[in-house]
Amino acid sequence: MGCYDSFMLKVKCPHCNEESVIEFQTKEFSCGLNTWSVGHVFTGMDIKEGIIRNVYGGCNSKKCRESEFKTLGYNSGFGIEVVCDVWIKDYMVKEALNIRKELKEFHKSIKR
Repeated sequence: MGCYDSFMLKVKCPHCNEESVIEFQTKEFSCGLNTWSVGHVFTGMDIKEGIIRNVYGGCNSKKCRESEFKTLGYNSGFGIEVVCDVWIKDYMVKEALNIRKELKEFHKSIKR
């Protein structure tokens, strides 16, 4: 994927239903390998409040690793794809929203 920025967010995986901290990556900003977690000030960006959409992560729980191996025949190391949106308020990372299995589910939900 090259350089990116990350959000480390505790979420419930929509595949295995286990709660864990997942690294969600985005290329929407400086791609300077910045990492933010809930409660951290969203530094370097002039975003007082908003939602960062469609950040990508991968669940590496035992159940998801087994599922990935059955599907691919190997483990990628990234895990089973999980996508979410990130809520920023008062320049701080607040929480993950709209946690879903993959981006195409989001597109299916949009009425045209």
